[in-house]
Amino acid sequence: MRHFLSYVAVAIVVSLLTLNTASAEAIYQWRLAMSWPEGTPMLHNAAARFARNVEVMSGGRMRIIVDAPGRHRAPLGVFDMVRSGAYEMGHTASYYYKGKDPATTFFTTVPFGMTPTEMNA
Repeated sequence: MRHFLSYVAVAIVVSLLTLNTASAEAIYQWRLAMSWPEGTPMLHNAAARFARNVEVMSGGRMRIIVDAPGRHRAPLGVFDMVRSGAYEMGHTASYYYKGKDPATTFFTTVPFGMTPTEMNA
C-alpha cells in the first residue's frame, strides 16, 4: 500500500509539472474584423467585452484583437476578409451579404424575431 501511495504522489507531481509547461507553450492571437466604428454603443462595446472575456477565461492564452473599419478600411467586406483567411473572426450584420447568399438574412433580422439586445447577447 505504501508503494501505491508513493506512485500516486509521483504521478500527481508529474502531471502538475506537465500541465504547467503545457499552458506556457501556446498563446493564440486571433483578429476580429467588424463593420462598426470604434465606440459604437452595444456593437463595438460587445465585441471588446467578448475579447476581454475570452482572454480572462483562457488565462491569457487566447487574445482577440478587435479591428474596427478605421483599421481594415472595409466595413462591408468583413465576410470576404474572414472567408479569405485575412481575419479569423468577423462581427457584422449578415444581411449585408444577401447578394452572396440569400439565407444570410435569417441570421440577422427575422420579422418578430429577437430584439437587437437579445441578438447581441
